[in-house]
Amino acid sequence: MKKCIWIAVLFISTCFNIYAQQPYIDLLGVEYYRLPAGTSYSGDNKLTTSWFKASIQAPIKIKEDYLIIQPSYEQYTFDKSVTFPGNLYGISLPLTYIRQWNNKQWQTAFVVIPRISAELQPVPEDGYQLGGAVVAIYKKRQDLDYKFGVYYNSEFFGPFIIPLAGIDWKINDRFTLFGLLPLSLNLEYKLGKNIYAGVAIYTVTNSYRLSNHDWIKIADNHLKLFLNYYISGNLVLISEAGFSILRKYTYGSGYGNNDIEINLQYKDGPIFKVGIAWRIRLDEAKAN
Repeated sequence: MKKCIWIAVLFISTCFNIYAQQPYIDLLGVEYYRLPAGTSYSGDNKLTTSWFKASIQAPIKIKEDYLIIQPSYEQYTFDKSVTFPGNLYGISLPLTYIRQWNNKQWQTAFVVIPRISAELQPVPEDGYQLGGAVVAIYKKRQDLDYKFGVYYNSEFFGPFIIPLAGIDWKINDRFTLFGLLPLSLNLEYKLGKNIYAGVAIYTVTNSYRLSNHDWIKIADNHLKLFLNYYISGNLVLISEAGFSILRKYTYGSGYGNNDIEINLQYKDGPIFKVGIAWRIRLDEAKAN
């Protein structure tokens, strides 16, 4: 039985060439963020934010290429605010096609992201978004990959386009640096057989359509410490604590040149996250 499990792990790690030196993938994951009440700069109200997310990753091998299907669900819950709705939802189905070129040093990931991003009471007819990305991966060495590309999404405040640059670097047996900026960057350290810790940067830029056809934009930047404990095999408990930097919420209405935007910026504050995942350690799979 154990042999069969490791065969499956090795197959999955092969399917996820795009992750290169990234040390793990989460086939199943659930996470919960809590941002305690932050006072607005005007001082007239406070806003506590909760954020729940669940996702699945499923790879399909197509000759030397791969298709990754990654459905996800998220929910923002706000309280103690007269401006924000109670809940906002995101339901997406990212599809990633990874092309392995004849030159084995190069791969390209083509990503399409259809998404519902709105209140669900019911879903507004203009509550749909379509985004995507193209990312090239260059294998400099066995332990070092570079990534670069571009991301686009049809946000409700207008087209959102950002360049991407990343690195996957297994520095040594304990340290690994991986991420794709400006989305995220992680420095992971292996404390012991079942414990990993580190520091991470994570950014959020999303917009959600309201039932009255206005929209809410959420922009935030998280600097945090993390500690991950493997309970048994591939089951891992995730914990994070850090600080929100340049947190900004925007309320918008109208279309095109008639847009009206109200800055609802709140003071930066602490953030906390707990989660659980079924995680495959690619570094351990290679070692075995």
